This record gives sequence, C-alpha cells and structure tokens, in this order.
Amino acid sequence: MKYPLVITNFGNHYNKETGKFVCQHPGIYVFQFTSGSTNGDTSFSTSIKKNGKRTASALESGSGYKSISNMVVLDLVANDEVWTEPINTNYNYYYCDSNNLCSFSGFLLYASS
Repeated sequence: MKYPLVITNFGNHYNKETGKFVCQHPGIYVFQFTSGSTNGDTSFSTSIKKNGKRTASALESGSGYKSISNMVVLDLVANDEVWTEPINTNYNYYYCDSNNLCSFSGFLLYASS
C-alpha cells in the first residue's frame, strides 16, 4: 500500500513510490498501521510484511465505515523491507483522503551492533 501523505521521513528510509520502508540501521523497530474502509457491506484486512512474510494482520467484517490497526516489533538488519498490504485485494476498499484515515508508521526502538 502506498500512503499519499508522508509527515515525517527522517533519513528517507520510507519510499513513497513503493510504499516500503528499507532498513539502513540494524536494530529493533516498532511499526504500526491504521486502515479505513468506506465499503459498508464488505470485510477488509491489512498485513504488515517483512521481506514478503506476513508478521501482523488485522481484519474487520462489520458494517458501515470501518477502521483496523495493529502494531508489531521487528528485529531488522540492513536492507530488510517492511510494508503494508491488503490480505485479499478482491474485497478490500480503502479510504484514504485528506482526513488521513490510513497511516503507516515506524521508528527505531534501539540500534543493534
């Protein structure tokens, strides 16, 4: 998933074109996402992936406007990639507008040697 608004990107490790964070400093990182949906009759889901492997997910199947979020702590080495993506693109309807209902953030908790 690509996020249209980048608020802070210290070091430019998040690539707005690919939607991926690429680790440059090994360590323990915290990542969090929030996703919103406007399709009231359909489930939607999002995962945080590390190098293509799902590490955390969230699912919402209620009616009306929906919002999901999750957080994960990951041990990263140089060039590891972290991003979010829908679990099933056949029924995901994301709502990202000027209210910023979808977000992806991460930070270095502590560096490793």
